[in-house]
Amino acid sequence: MRTISVKMKGKQALSSLARVENESLISMLEKGLGNRVDEDKFLHVRLRLDKLVQGHGVVSQNSNEPVAKGKFKLEVYPGQEANEVAEDLLMGLIGE
Repeated sequence: MRTISVKMKGKQALSSLARVENESLISMLEKGLGNRVDEDKFLHVRLRLDKLVQGHGVVSQNSNEPVAKGKFKLEVYPGQEANEVAEDLLMGLIGE
């Protein structure tokens, strides 16, 4: 298996995350982000590779299918919880 790694900063990363389809973002929020946000304040996303090559950002629900992994650093300040920051970010992308 080969891994392609790309590092993006700020606006590029946000723009990339914004390309994930709203249905997938809503699904992530409904299922909770506890297992997607790590102790280093990164939001982890796995996108279906078959959909991604077609230009659609669809979050994978199956651990057996080929995926592209995304890792997004959250700006978490003292007094904030990483999960809440991630929820606010995704809700902002959805437009709620």
